[in-house]
Amino acid sequence: MKDKKLANIVPQNQEDEGIILSIIVPTWNIPSEIFKRCMNSIANLKNLSYEVLIMIDGDGQHDRYWAICQECFSSPERVKVIEIAHAGLNAVRNAGIKLSQGKWLFIVDADDAICVEGLTLALNALKGASDTVAYCTNHIEVFRSYSKRMMNYCEDERFNGVECCSRLMRCTYNMGQAWAKLFSRDFLITNHLYYDESLAFGEDCEFILRLAFKAEQNNVTFMGSPVFSYQYYRNADSSTKRFSEDYMNRYIRAFKIMNQDFKEAKWEPKEFDIFVAHVLMQLTVNYVFNANAGMTLKDHWHLYRKVRQIDEFACAIRNVHCAQMNSKSRSIVLMFWKLHLFLCLYVVAWFRHTQIRLGRKRWA
Repeated sequence: MKDKKLANIVPQNQEDEGIILSIIVPTWNIPSEIFKRCMNSIANLKNLSYEVLIMIDGDGQHDRYWAICQECFSSPERVKVIEIAHAGLNAVRNAGIKLSQGKWLFIVDADDAICVEGLTLALNALKGASDTVAYCTNHIEVFRSYSKRMMNYCEDERFNGVECCSRLMRCTYNMGQAWAKLFSRDFLITNHLYYDESLAFGEDCEFILRLAFKAEQNNVTFMGSPVFSYQYYRNADSSTKRFSEDYMNRYIRAFKIMNQDFKEAKWEPKEFDIFVAHVLMQLTVNYVFNANAGMTLKDHWHLYRKVRQIDEFACAIRNVHCAQMNSKSRSIVLMFWKLHLFLCLYVVAWFRHTQIRLGRKRWA
């Protein structure tokens, strides 16, 4: 399927009840060796009925991706390579959801990989779990020469929608990302749950918020087993190699849409300021004090003052206690914002950028 119009894509009927898992892989201009790494990890799945949907965001390289898939998979009929006119990440994710046939959906970025053991364990745990709508698993985060294993819980836990939203707002369990999660396809389609295509930042968190609002009972599960289903490869330069004037505005747009979601769900989360405070940590390094922005210290000062004057960030700085952050380093940075210590924040951001360039351990 190539250059298909998004407007013409409607949810497919689940004709093949035997497909347990649909793996959706959005991609755009991914180097062949990185894409092959992802495909090889998926091809290691055994004794499981699954399909792979390679959703190309219109980069004109359909044949290259298909050739790699044929090389990696002994049964390439499992794979569909679908190119759609350039529409953005969220649009091709949505198209993948609609075209999928599996009972469970698993979204994998083309520059990451899956971990077969953990994914298989999660799917086995879901057999007969008709009430579960989302199953969140552990993942490994790879940063150049080292791996950091993200394990924030030690036993399976089940949450209802409000509990799930509260933990999401507190940025626990790495809930705000699409990866390392299994979604019930029927639940998404029935409730018309798709990614907001107007968002460039915060879209995963906003999507999961709406899912949680629909999950009224205890049907969101977090896997506690120390087995990993997803390998996230962190690009050392992705968040800092260029400065974007629109970086903050994109997050503010996400805040507004989330607040609209809250109103529609008749929920007033006290934890929203904590979520905003965590976004502020990203803005500190990637926007206010971006080392690659080509700015003078005075320019950084003006950006710093601009961020402090935004209502959402001003409330977060005022209302969130440092102890509510999910790491000591972030607590310290929030304290610097509270105390108006501009130069301390500048030094922290410089140190962070230096660590990224050297590929050393992350600070948060």
